[in-house]
Amino acid sequence: MKKFIHLTIAMIFFVNVNAQLSFNNKVVSVSGWGSDTEPKNAQCVLTNNSAAQADSMISWSIVTFEIPTGWQFDFCDPYDCIVNLGANSSSTFKLKKGVSGPLKGQFFTKGIPGYATVKIRLAYANGAHNADTITLLAQGWATGLNTVKKQSVVSFFPNPAKDAITLKYETTNAIDVTVYNVLGAKVKSFTHSSNETTLNISDLEKGLYFIRFSDNGNVISKSFTKVE
Repeated sequence: MKKFIHLTIAMIFFVNVNAQLSFNNKVVSVSGWGSDTEPKNAQCVLTNNSAAQADSMISWSIVTFEIPTGWQFDFCDPYDCIVNLGANSSSTFKLKKGVSGPLKGQFFTKGIPGYATVKIRLAYANGAHNADTITLLAQGWATGLNTVKKQSVVSFFPNPAKDAITLKYETTNAIDVTVYNVLGAKVKSFTHSSNETTLNISDLEKGLYFIRFSDNGNVISKSFTKVE
């Protein structure tokens, strides 16, 4: 009987240790046109579930930093924003027990197309309990007047889609089209010609995807959502 009680207490302690910090979303992705002044904000909410008052100081550190050359990355905790960060950047902030607060990664793409992955480790500054990690993903598209005009005449339907999606874009040439996931990995490719092309997406996992192609030197990219 004593062994059973000890085992039960140990199991409760183990569960509590691993559930001190929680997030409404541990992987956040953003995308959009490049801009010098307007960032793409990847935001989630952190909750301090600890019952101990001593667990009020939380530290964060960048453990993965993969962004295109020329981009700028800032990170905001619930009380402060630190700018022009790089690999291994770190800081601390205060979040009382039972309180939630936003965490926001800001990607300034500055008109440079590309993909970024930033992983941030969060833990109690006093070393108590286990650490956890959030992943912030961003895609930036190059700007240009002609590109923007062409972008406006590209459409998908339905969107969101479950089994198939139709790309509608008028062209007189055959265009090679590529589909990427939020990590920037190519998952499909096909050729579009005439006005409409239907693509089977039933084999894709649910989530956000990007269709990209080049027409007369203009890179066109739009997103669609796959649902189950």
